[in-house]
Amino acid sequence: MVYTIYFDVSAVILILVLATYFFITQNIKNKETVMFAHLLTATLLAAIFDILSAYLGAQYGQIPAVVNYFCDEVYLLSANGITFAYFIYIYIITTKKESSISAWQFLGIGVPYLCVVLLVLTSPFNHAIFFYDKGQYCHGEYAIVLYLISFGYILLALFRTLLFRKLLVRGRVMFIVGYTVIMLAVVIYQGLNPTMMVVQYGAAISCLVIYFSLENPSGYKDQELDLYNVKGFCEIYRYNVYAGRRFQILAVQIEGIDGISSVIGLDVQNELMKDAVEELERISGSKRCCRMSEEMFCIIAKKTPEEWELVRSQIGERFRKPFWYRDMQINLRAHMCMLEKPEEIPKAEDAIDMMRFALQKVMRDYGESIGEADTVELSEGRREAYVVQAMKRALENHGFCVYYQPIFSAKEGRYVRAEALVRLFDEELGMIPPDEFIPLAEQKGLITEIGAYVFSDVCAMLKRERIWEKGIERVDVNLSGIQCMQENLAERMIDIMDAYQVPYKAVNFEITETAAILSKTTLKRNMEVLLQKGVNFAMDDYGNGYSNTMTIIDNPFSDIKIDKSMLWSAMGNTLAMQALKHTIYMLQDMGFEIIVEGVENAEMSAMLQKLGCTLHQGFYYAKPLAEAEFIELVKTL
Repeated sequence: MVYTIYFDVSAVILILVLATYFFITQNIKNKETVMFAHLLTATLLAAIFDILSAYLGAQYGQIPAVVNYFCDEVYLLSANGITFAYFIYIYIITTKKESSISAWQFLGIGVPYLCVVLLVLTSPFNHAIFFYDKGQYCHGEYAIVLYLISFGYILLALFRTLLFRKLLVRGRVMFIVGYTVIMLAVVIYQGLNPTMMVVQYGAAISCLVIYFSLENPSGYKDQELDLYNVKGFCEIYRYNVYAGRRFQILAVQIEGIDGISSVIGLDVQNELMKDAVEELERISGSKRCCRMSEEMFCIIAKKTPEEWELVRSQIGERFRKPFWYRDMQINLRAHMCMLEKPEEIPKAEDAIDMMRFALQKVMRDYGESIGEADTVELSEGRREAYVVQAMKRALENHGFCVYYQPIFSAKEGRYVRAEALVRLFDEELGMIPPDEFIPLAEQKGLITEIGAYVFSDVCAMLKRERIWEKGIERVDVNLSGIQCMQENLAERMIDIMDAYQVPYKAVNFEITETAAILSKTTLKRNMEVLLQKGVNFAMDDYGNGYSNTMTIIDNPFSDIKIDKSMLWSAMGNTLAMQALKHTIYMLQDMGFEIIVEGVENAEMSAMLQKLGCTLHQGFYYAKPLAEAEFIELVKTL
């Protein structure tokens, strides 16, 4: 029988080209790429030994029979190994990344292929799959079993693909279906035309189809520095953890890079960053350096504790010296933390959170250069996520509560105003302090929605209780910095007040100095629109920060709320007392109404009255009250 080997030759060339390109460009080693490499190897071996079997089969009797049997066995094992490797590949990509194939699962999947191995290796003795008769290659009684097992793997792969298609990226299902169709077509064609050796060529084409469905290698790289990015880090991390490999991670926060572009230009920042990364790679001796953020990098390597100690020491020493760009001397500082046992943290995302919070802790609490990442940092990171979820639940289920802290007029001897304060109680987390959830709300983009929620709640209370008729002239409502940046802030606030038919003069918006500076033009336009309606504005937290006088001159504030820190400092410090006194005198001369926060005892109240400040807010007069308690208080006025 004369075999046509041209298709096998083409398959060998195609696989060699594809494998070369794959190993050059695909530098991320994960379960998927490793299995694809096995698939390429099986296809290449099958094509090569199919050619050898055909050529040497024609020489049967002229060469030792063991050579013929060896080539035939390697071909059959490789050819059937293609479909086995293909099914494992499909199993991997349709399994969640956090999961892995257990030994029992792998054994179950591999039982049919083990049967193939057993039948093929024993064929020289029992002729079960193949044998030679008078120099001719013949199929054994159980040869059909190989085809059935291959068909079974292909069909199971197709079934699993369709069953778990939601776990695959868009369009990938079509590539996998394409592979299946091609493989089934060439197997059927060769079955009808035994001399046309097209199966390996079809397998090579199918490998090419699968290659195009692989994730783009550039997606794992940071294009600026040619380092692995967060996605690349996660793939490397998962592969090493699930492979049971020992490794460690050194996280480095390079302080001083972020923001350089605004001073000396983006090009200089990039050059400086490249120099810093080169130093990290040189000192660590690792090429697995990943960029996790603008300033955070992770070095993945396997070293002894003594070797890591030396690396950390050398990095610290290097970053205590300046970096140079042309004639410019630039100082950077490296903060570090170690993750010594990543294998105990299965999820890459949890490991990232641990290291990020450990670095923040090092920078915030200790001012040291080196720390350790542990489960404390992970729990802190998870706490943030839980608080964010609690805020989202509160927005959906009306879970935020508005409390009111009355403002006392020492001149009139009664409460005249109140400040609205948001509170969050979650069934799972309990009471969450405002200084915890408000900064998170700003970071996660929830503060605008929360602000609208609070203002609507305040307006609903004002409409229902009409407290201005009972002596509470207005309610102060805080505006966040993000809200102040909105072009349509005034229109949104007016719409809410109109919806509840609330008098504009019953509302006073509080704005911090930082918010006023960051959104200067936009805020001023919004303030002018609201002022025309009769809404007033107060600068909040005056004295906490820069307290730039120009800010209160440039913006149409009617009230100034002096921060409690300024009052508390004045009670035990002569210089601070002078600062408070002259601040109050200056603001009074400028025509502002002054409210002082944090009044907690009679001494503070008396001192403020002596300075001519009569509007007081603090626990001495009243703590923040739930709406029902506040309304009861108002009714007694």
